[in-house]
Amino acid sequence: PYIAGKGMPIVGPDGRWHLLWMWRSTPDHATNHALSYARTVGSDLTRWESAGGVPVTPPFTVDHRELWVDGAPEGGGLSNPLQALAWDAQDRLVISYHRFAADGTSQIYNTRFEDGAWRPVAATKWSFRWGEDYGGGGALNIFGVVRHGHVKPRGTGELVQEVWNRDTGGALRVLDAVTLAPLREEPVVIPAWRRQIGRPESAFQIPPIPELRRLGGPLLVELIADTEGVPAADGAYHLRWEHGGAN
Repeated sequence: PYIAGKGMPIVGPDGRWHLLWMWRSTPDHATNHALSYARTVGSDLTRWESAGGVPVTPPFTVDHRELWVDGAPEGGGLSNPLQALAWDAQDRLVISYHRFAADGTSQIYNTRFEDGAWRPVAATKWSFRWGEDYGGGGALNIFGVVRHGHVKPRGTGELVQEVWNRDTGGALRVLDAVTLAPLREEPVVIPAWRRQIGRPESAFQIPPIPELRRLGGPLLVELIADTEGVPAADGAYHLRWEHGGAN
């Protein structure tokens, strides 16, 4: 099992612990399958249930089909770094993930559990397909191919979500808060300060290493925000470093 986030349950606004994961049969990334979800009964970490309230006893297995959010098979487009939990303005859980659509294209989906079932809705209408490099072992350059954020409520009664693929770039998808259907697309606004510190200071160029799927090029900049500390009156703090990317 590949667990979303930091590999641990996440506490929600309802006081429950929420766990999202997908199964993988082998070290090959393409064998990801069966996106799954469970939550605690209250805040008790020894008592678990499905989104529909069916009691389940750990250890969970892939045969616990009542926990399946999306039963995508191996090769169906699931990717373990591309799964996220969030809550809308009414504190309803929304799960986001990538998979292949019926026509074979790559799409980002959002789903809520409603009327006894998960209701997935595509947030994108891409013609892009994550092709031959979807499979393989090791640290794949997934975020250099597809990225998505979790949904966020906006004061207008809408939800917004950042999405990106290497062919068309990034966009902010505006979603209907009731149906999760995409309404329109807006440009992603990157603040000037982030653009500035997002540029590498070093001129070092990474040599390409094809056997490790390393494309080469300039160093990458990573940022981690101090989201868990007390907000500072004089601004936010970030840990910033430059590195050569994944092999």
